[in-house]
Amino acid sequence: QQANSLMRYFLAAGKLIAVREVLQKIPHDSVAIIHEDWNRRAGGRPLNGDLQNTIKEYMCIKAYADAYDAFDEWSRHFYQERPVEPDVVNRRGTIREGVLLEKESEDFMRLYQSWEFNRDRFTQTASDKMYNGDRKS
Repeated sequence: QQANSLMRYFLAAGKLIAVREVLQKIPHDSVAIIHEDWNRRAGGRPLNGDLQNTIKEYMCIKAYADAYDAFDEWSRHFYQERPVEPDVVNRRGTIREGVLLEKESEDFMRLYQSWEFNRDRFTQTASDKMYNGDRKS
């Protein structure tokens, strides 16, 4: 509950890096540990409302941070890593320039196809993370 409160504060302040740092300090199996501890103490009864809400809140914050990271990665790839097409307008018509332009165009197409493949992969990952967060709430 304390970690959730801290992350809620950081989210309200727009400090997602701090939220990520808190998430990194929480053990990955903490939800399983809560369940095991509760089962040991409560004899198999369902989790109480407070614990259920604490786990749901943690999962939602984690899903939000994961979705944000995936969108950030997609955005960086889409806007900053797109290959630049060779400039064909400002080239002289020499044979050497024609050969260079052909080579540059082939290189561009190879890079562009790779960029498109990665773009689709990043798009799918970001979409999955965003909808995953929607289903968990």
